[in-house]
Amino acid sequence: MASTVPPLTEDELELYLGRIGLPGRPSPDLAGLTQVHHAHLFSVPFENLDIHIGTEISLDPGAVFDKIVGRRRGGFCYEQNFLLARALTALGFEIDLLSSRVATGPRGWGPPFDHMTLRTTLERDYLLDVGFGVSYRDPLPLGVWSSDSNGSSYRAQPRDDGLLIESKTEDPRLGRLYLTDPTARRIDEFEEMCQFQQTSPDVWFTQTWVATLVLPDGRMTAAPGSLTRTRAGIKRRTPITSLGQLLEVLRAEFGMVGVELPHDFPFDVIDSGEPSPAMMD
Repeated sequence: MASTVPPLTEDELELYLGRIGLPGRPSPDLAGLTQVHHAHLFSVPFENLDIHIGTEISLDPGAVFDKIVGRRRGGFCYEQNFLLARALTALGFEIDLLSSRVATGPRGWGPPFDHMTLRTTLERDYLLDVGFGVSYRDPLPLGVWSSDSNGSSYRAQPRDDGLLIESKTEDPRLGRLYLTDPTARRIDEFEEMCQFQQTSPDVWFTQTWVATLVLPDGRMTAAPGSLTRTRAGIKRRTPITSLGQLLEVLRAEFGMVGVELPHDFPFDVIDSGEPSPAMMD
């Protein structure tokens, strides 16, 4: 079926490439695909602050573009991967939106449309994902173990029930990330789960907040009460003791110059549960 992803306009594409720090137009091949994937991961934080500010997260193409590019915010999986899909489509790639179910423990899975993943076809099929957290950094080919630029190994393994995306661990059950349905989807099919993720008291998105950004040699994560940097396997934690300090961290460290937080934002409080382990090193 033909792609249902609406491409960015040429003006929007230029602004997007500037947002992720690319000075020129990447080539429509694996090298260009990898370049865009890396640049997005290293520039746009995963964050769910709007849920705790009280602002509804919309999957309207213009709203997503304005938030991440215009206001230099981040977003969660639906926003991030949808924007990436639109940019790659404008660059000449054929992109499919795929429904994924996130692993819940060693055996269970979340519901369909729990997560959005992307697929493109070059000389073979590749999966793309800039909205999951600790996951593959390079476009992931199907069916083989692939070591990415951070030295970790991942695989998208075809099965009867879909594509199993996993990281290489001593216990394979603990390496499961998500299960992807290979059927191409429309963006409106993700709307119901997008609403659920930002309103249900049973998901961690509504229980606490996080802002996390991939670094070339690690990760940086702000969560209630602290900023944690993990670089070359060394973890350093800095306490966050005021709302003003949190705003400065978001602006100076994450580049989120367009974020505004209410005076009662829970900068140092975790109501219940920690951020998903998938989001943090």
